[in-house]
Amino acid sequence: MGNAEKGRYYTSTIAGYMVIKSIINLLLGFGMGNIISLVINIAFAAGMHKGIKLLNYAVAIFLAVVMLMHVEANIDGKQWLYLAEGIIDLLCGTALLASKDIKAHFS
Repeated sequence: MGNAEKGRYYTSTIAGYMVIKSIINLLLGFGMGNIISLVINIAFAAGMHKGIKLLNYAVAIFLAVVMLMHVEANIDGKQWLYLAEGIIDLLCGTALLASKDIKAHFS
């Protein structure tokens, strides 16, 4: 079994990244979609901090779906910042699914 305290730290780091990236995206392109994304990420961050059971799976799926929705346009448009964001999203999602410590935080 993993270390729940370490898992909480990793989860908080991922949650902080999600909120910060939403704020940056909002500043780069103010719009309703970015506002909604910020609200969703704040809600996910709060739930992840509390360790709501199975939320790590929902957030991982959310991150993967968002990345897949935008990856083609980011590659075609050579938008390297957003492409890097997608790669980080994928890494965070993988950690939420695979890390024993993170799973311990959510159990």
